[in-house]
Amino acid sequence: MNTEFKASETVKILVEERIVPIQHYLSQPERVVKAIAENTPMEHLSGDRYLLKMRPLNFMDLYEFQPTVVLKVWSADHGIIHLDSQEYDIKGLDAHK
Repeated sequence: MNTEFKASETVKILVEERIVPIQHYLSQPERVVKAIAENTPMEHLSGDRYLLKMRPLNFMDLYEFQPTVVLKVWSADHGIIHLDSQEYDIKGLDAHK
């Protein structure tokens, strides 16, 4: 049996005007991915695709697993940034796509 989950969310955030407009920052997807990843290991795969390895999670000291995700990140006009989760893997569990 295949199970599929899908989600979509639109976020609008008011940003104060600065000397360098926010659209300049958002037009550089790699900077956005680095902000999302913070201290998480990130690898630029190709073009607009990035591999993020989330920190390992421990469940009741019995199981340890580490989610990884391939994100496609691209910018559009007017400071719009798109994130699309294209692949995932959970190391330590037998669940992957």
